[in-house]
Amino acid sequence: MQPRFRFGSGSTSATLLGVHLALNSNMAPLTQKALLLDAKFGKFVVDTIPVPKPGPGEILVKVKAAALNPVDWKIHKNGLFVEMFKFPAILGVGISGDVELLGEGVTDFKKGDRV
Repeated sequence: MQPRFRFGSGSTSATLLGVHLALNSNMAPLTQKALLLDAKFGKFVVDTIPVPKPGPGEILVKVKAAALNPVDWKIHKNGLFVEMFKFPAILGVGISGDVELLGEGVTDFKKGDRV
């Protein structure tokens, strides 16, 4: 099964910062720092959010590098595509990192794979 991606910061989502807030390095963290757009035409803010659990066919990626791309800036500046988002929103999907957790049915990846 080809997975859908769940992005995990420092351990989910494109514009997430690589910050781990784990109490134990053997455990996946429960929270992460994320760059959020707080409202339509709002400000980018860094906040702490829960790390999502991967569902069936999804993987959680421990983000090592993330970037905003031109579309993210247009969403921010011009309000494009905002109907797709609940605010606060995490924009972007420009990330690289390591597979941290696998959802049910994922067979094409294993923990530690670079993606």
